[in-house]
Order: sequence, then structure tokens, then C-alpha cells
Amino acid sequence: MSRDKKEMMSTGVTESTTSAPVEERLTEADMMELDRANTQKRLALANAEKALAENNLAELGYKYTVLALYMKHGMKPTDSFDEKGVIHRNAAGTE
Repeated sequence: MSRDKKEMMSTGVTESTTSAPVEERLTEADMMELDRANTQKRLALANAEKALAENNLAELGYKYTVLALYMKHGMKPTDSFDEKGVIHRNAAGTE
């Protein structure tokens, strides 16, 4: 028995006949493709968030315009106007 084997046995270490598994990795090109796809996903999300913010802004602008028209014409919450611009007094909820 060799000296190394005797030392291993005396310390309780046994010799293994199997080698450590080889670590598999993606290629550099695969990593770049994955990074590009992830960037596109984040860009699409940012664009969707921007579109939602623009939609909210447009909705607020519309509500502000309606409120300004109500105030300009002395309208009350029970009044309304239609798409042709006809004001209906005390008519809210009757259409």
C-alpha cells in the first residue's frame, strides 16, 4: 500500500473512483441571445407602462374638460349633455 493511501485510511478519507461531474454551461452566443430576449421583455413592459400612463393622462384631460364645461354652463350633477352638444337639465340617469 502506498504512503498516500495509508494516510487517507488513517484520517478516514477514502479514495473515490468517480470523478466530479463536469459543469455544463451555455455558450457565450447563447448567453447573449438570452440577454437580448430579456432586454426586449423589459422594453415591452416599459412601453406598456408608458402607454398606460398616457391613457391615464388622456382620461384625466377628458374629465377636466367635462368638469370645465359643466362649470362654464352652470350645470348641476343632475344635468348632462349629449354628443351633439345639447344640454339636458335635470336629466341625468334618464337616458
